[in-house]
Amino acid sequence: MHKRSGFTPLENKIPDCESGRLPERHGEGPRFAGSQTDVRKRHRSFLQKSRKSRKSRKGRCAGRLAAETLGLTGFTLIELLVVVAIIALLMAILIPALRTAREQGKRAVCLSNLKQLTLAWIIYADENEGKICTAWVGRTDSWVSVAGRNASEAQQIKAMETGVMFPYVKNLKLYKCPTGLRGEMVTYSIVGSMWGGSTPVSGHPDELCIKNRLQIQRPGERIVFVDEGKWPGSPWGVWHDSPMWWDIPTIRHSDGTDWSFADGHSEYHKWRDGRTMDLAVLRAPYENVNPDYASVSHPGNEDLEWVQRGIWGKLQYEPDR
Repeated sequence: MHKRSGFTPLENKIPDCESGRLPERHGEGPRFAGSQTDVRKRHRSFLQKSRKSRKSRKGRCAGRLAAETLGLTGFTLIELLVVVAIIALLMAILIPALRTAREQGKRAVCLSNLKQLTLAWIIYADENEGKICTAWVGRTDSWVSVAGRNASEAQQIKAMETGVMFPYVKNLKLYKCPTGLRGEMVTYSIVGSMWGGSTPVSGHPDELCIKNRLQIQRPGERIVFVDEGKWPGSPWGVWHDSPMWWDIPTIRHSDGTDWSFADGHSEYHKWRDGRTMDLAVLRAPYENVNPDYASVSHPGNEDLEWVQRGIWGKLQYEPDR
């Protein structure tokens, strides 16, 4: 068997204990000169230099990685300003989108609240031979008991708990829209046509005021609840025989508000007429409008006509065209 060329036996690599020298390789001179102590010193010096070199390399790598992570490697001041400008532009684009998404989420919760309230309103009528609960407060069959616009939170809670609908919907959060302000516990109102009481509604023919659910024709088109805002303790409505608002239109979600209907569904309606928007936010020329009611005439206002059809079943006058 041929021996590998240049092979050095292991015993030739082990230093001689007596002399402290490494054996010579075949055909080579002494590998190390000096005593065993010198060899150890040199070995120790080599290890120290090796450790320092590794630490230096690690430091340089960490610094380079941090710079690359921050995106600063080789950046000039102008390039950094461009990056900052792009980030600011992205934030300007994303923040409105996030606000819109948040508003849509609140609107969805509000629609769910209205739907559940309306289903409770239907169940109450079904269990009382079709008789609907009273929209006005201060009566024994009121949907929510006595509590006015300036009622405290405790008074509003008491009004909900003593209302005839509370046994069917006991979650107090369902009476308030997520956009409600601090102190608002009831933000929904029943419209004036869903009267439910035995006495006529002032200013409106008795035949237009619903007392029994069986009276309602096309229930999918008749409004029951509206997200009004801070509850005034009275029904919400408009005039039936003229193009005139009574209560002020509300802006609760974007440029409109949420409504529910006698068949149990709820939907969002966006205002389209600029006059409705002006009146809703009490801008000119309506600075002196009473905060509790408007009585403002808007001939040809499609928003007003949509609400009047939803509340009274149809327009009780000839619209201007």
